Amino acid sequence: MPSRADAGGKTRIVLNAANVTGRGASIVVANLVPELYAALPEADFLTLVPRTPELMEAVQGDRATVVAGPVRRGPLNDLGRLYDLHRGLRRIVEQSGAGVCLTLGDVGPAGLPCPHVVFLHNPLFVYSTEELAGGGDWPPLKRHYLLWQFRRTIRHASRIIVQTPVMRDRLAARFAVDVGAVEVIPQPVPRHVTRRRGEPGRTPIGACAKPIRLLFLAAYYGHKNHRILPAVARELRARGLADRVQIFVTLGGTAPARLRAELAGCTDVITDLGPLGAATVADALADATALFLPTLVESYGLIYLEAMASDRPILTSDRDFARWMCGDTARYFDPLDARSIVDAIAARPELARADLRTLADARLRELPADWRAVASEFARTLSLPRG
Repeated sequence: MPSRADAGGKTRIVLNAANVTGRGASIVVANLVPELYAALPEADFLTLVPRTPELMEAVQGDRATVVAGPVRRGPLNDLGRLYDLHRGLRRIVEQSGAGVCLTLGDVGPAGLPCPHVVFLHNPLFVYSTEELAGGGDWPPLKRHYLLWQFRRTIRHASRIIVQTPVMRDRLAARFAVDVGAVEVIPQPVPRHVTRRRGEPGRTPIGACAKPIRLLFLAAYYGHKNHRILPAVARELRARGLADRVQIFVTLGGTAPARLRAELAGCTDVITDLGPLGAATVADALADATALFLPTLVESYGLIYLEAMASDRPILTSDRDFARWMCGDTARYFDPLDARSIVDAIAARPELARADLRTLADARLRELPADWRAVASEFARTLSLPRG
C-alpha cells in the first residue's frame, strides 16, 4: 500500500474516529489508539475524535495532533455527519497530506486521495430489519442513506477490518465483498476490567438479598432489546420467582419515556442503576450472579469478555454472534420469548458450573493476548512499518 511522508520521513496517518460515540466503540478506540501509536513509530497521526473525557485522555501522544469535535446527538449529529462525509473529512485528509486514512467508525468518505482502511463494528449494517424485529436504531430514511454511503465507502476502501468471522461472512454476503479484502481482528478484555479485580459489596447489586442477581449492562439502543423486560417481569411473577430474581439495568435517562414508565411498574424484579462508569463495571460484575444480555444483535460484545474475565456466567441470546463469542461459557435463550428467557434464568444450577473458569480461560486464550497484539494487526493491515 503506497504512502506519503512528510519532510522528516514520517508517514502521516489520519485516524478518523470523529463519529465514535457509542460506549462499546469508545472503549475499543480508547484501548486501541495508544497501542497503535506505539506500533507505528515511523508515523505521525492526525486523530479526529469527539470531545469526550475518555477519548481525549486516551488519544494524546507525542506524535499525534488531536482534533476534537463536539459530541452531537440527534439531528445535529446527522447534519454534522453529512458535512463530514461529503466535504469536511475529505478536505482534512487532502490538506494533511496523509499517506493512509483509518476510519474507526464504520462509514467514511468515499474516494479519498490515499488508501483508506475501514473498521466496521456496527452490526446494523450487516443484519436485516427482520432479524432486528423492529428493534433497529435507525429510522427508514437514515438506514437507507447509511447503507448507500457504506456501499460507497467500502467500494473505495483498500481493506475492511471486522471483529469476528460472523461479521466477515455477513459483510461478504450482504455487500458482495471479497473476503480476501476483509481482515478479522478480535479484541481482548478491556483494560478497565483487567487492571483490577472487582470487589463485592461496592454496588447496589451486592445489597440485594435475592439469590439470582442479573446484570443487564447496556445503554439504551433498540437492538439491545430492553423492551422484552416487562414481559420477563410478568413471567417471573407468574412462576413465583419474583422473590428470587432481580434484574439490574443501566439505563437512566437514556431509555424512552414509555419504557421507563413500564419499568417503573416492575421494581419488584427490575432495578435501574443508571449508567455505570468504567471503573464500576468490575465491581458490578463481582456483585452479580450472572451477566444477562438479551440483545438482538452485536458485532462483538466486549461485555461477554468482561464477564468471562470476572468469573461470571452468561445468559444471552441464541444468535450467531453470541455463539461465536461465548461458546460453551453461556446459556442461551430466544431473546424474543419471555418464557425462553425465564427458562434460562430458572436453570439455577447451571449458573455456577464448576468448569466455568476453565471454559472461560480457554475461550479468552483464543483471542489476542492484549491490545498491543491488536494494534500490531491493525498496523499490518495498514501496511506500514511496525515497532
